[in-house]
Amino acid sequence: MKKKVILLTSLIAVMLVMSASAVSASAPNEPSFTLINRFDGFNDKEGGPGNPGDRFGISATGDSDFDGDGFIDIIVGSPRADVKKRGENEGKVFVLSGKALLDGASLADAIIIEVDGEPTDNNTGELGFRQSVHSRDVTGDGVPDLLIGAWRADPVIGKKTTLVDAGTTFLYDGAMLLDGASQADSLLFRIDGEAGDRLGRPSMFVGDIDKDGVEDFFVGAHRAEVIVGTTTLFNAGKGFLISGGDLSILHVF
Repeated sequence: MKKKVILLTSLIAVMLVMSASAVSASAPNEPSFTLINRFDGFNDKEGGPGNPGDRFGISATGDSDFDGDGFIDIIVGSPRADVKKRGENEGKVFVLSGKALLDGASLADAIIIEVDGEPTDNNTGELGFRQSVHSRDVTGDGVPDLLIGAWRADPVIGKKTTLVDAGTTFLYDGAMLLDGASQADSLLFRIDGEAGDRLGRPSMFVGDIDKDGVEDFFVGAHRAEVIVGTTTLFNAGKGFLISGGDLSILHVF
């Protein structure tokens, strides 16, 4: 029995070697991948990108060139990042230079745009959560603009009314952010949900629906209440289709 086990083990080893040889021989005909850059979700500077608990990288997209250098740049969400001297978990979104990453730059050195979430009552704004970072050029200046959702945001109406967990989606002028303008000055459009709606997930461009030559975008509010007659449908959800051209609401689902 012992001899059989040894023989079987030897046979398996030979088969593995043969299999490895076959894979090695076929490798030239198969696609290969090269690691361009690896950056960890950690930074030792307070308020910097990638601190413990920030959830850096939970959302990411890369199909636009913001700085015009011919390289695609990457937008990355960090929804639990703390905005320095303001609070906790407001969230941040970073646009990282594709060329800088290709050249081996660190995360901090690759940042070309940084957007901060707003302060919240519940300390959980989560700007840039899943399916809530996107970019297209809606201003026609050749620079992509940023669409970002903060599904746990608490927008304030008037001076005293806070809509907890209403959620907000922001559209920012990419060229102005790139030039160092403030978020307030760069804001093209915002839409707030009602309390509890958690609007902003998803926030995404969906093509030119109204055929005006500018891409339109969709914003979801997955916990919104819908009233049908005298019946309230809790957590039924809503969706908003918004024109990228004139920023009007085209349709509410």
